[in-house]
Amino acid sequence: MDSKSTYAGSIPTSASTINKLRRSMIYGAFLFAVRCKI
Repeated sequence: MDSKSTYAGSIPTSASTINKLRRSMIYGAFLFAVRCKI
């Protein structure tokens, strides 16, 4: 029961971190593409 409740509580935080990582990766890929074009 305890492990399940802690896991459920950590899901939102992990989702937000994944979104942040995804944004940073997309931003980095965009900058990389711009550099390659130049």
